[in-house]
Amino acid sequence: MKKRISPSGKNALLNAFCLVILFFLSNIILVAQDRFNDPREPECTLPGYCWFTHNDEGKITVFWEGTPAEPGITEYEIRYSIKSGSVENIFPVITGTSFEFLGIDNSNPFTLEIRKICYWRDGSTILSDWINIVAKVSQKKTLGSFVCGEAYSFPACTPPYLTSRTWTDLYIGGFPIEVFNCTKSSDEGGNKWNGTGEIPLPFNDTYVKVTWTNMLIDQNGNLCGGGRYRK
Repeated sequence: MKKRISPSGKNALLNAFCLVILFFLSNIILVAQDRFNDPREPECTLPGYCWFTHNDEGKITVFWEGTPAEPGITEYEIRYSIKSGSVENIFPVITGTSFEFLGIDNSNPFTLEIRKICYWRDGSTILSDWINIVAKVSQKKTLGSFVCGEAYSFPACTPPYLTSRTWTDLYIGGFPIEVFNCTKSSDEGGNKWNGTGEIPLPFNDTYVKVTWTNMLIDQNGNLCGGGRYRK
């Protein structure tokens, strides 16, 4: 036999249900307020491994590893100083993990430094310490001995593919690449890479610059399919 709930009983159940909902909502609001008002300043970690290259025309390109710059979220500053102390310039970086600037006088010794700018939830900024950027010493790659026209087997390119690491050497079809920079792409899989480098060619001591986008890298440092590669 079914029992009927009186109107007063229904009201009591409804009130109890509303009280439970209000209890959970109030706790959610309190947690959110506690997190927003957290007095502890978050840590703004240092940029990752960083280096620069420069040429005789006064162009400097700086590369670093870590979170790519994005306006209002994570940004960087690069400080260029003449060692005599007569010149100091600070360049803001709001996108990516590299920066290029011109007009450097190579006849004067200089230093380069970088720091990260982290944005807190209230819009304020937290600065990491400055760290030195080191010059990358070019290490030209050489090809092994070979006979023109002989059959060549491309090295296998098999998983697992790497999701983190720092490279100075990579390979494409067996050719060695001197890596200038190699950073994570924004691909959702988290295992694709963008970068630039230089490859030796088998004649006249010639080298060619190359660029790759959204490429996989296997355990042996081979650039694999899944993206674009061009010279």
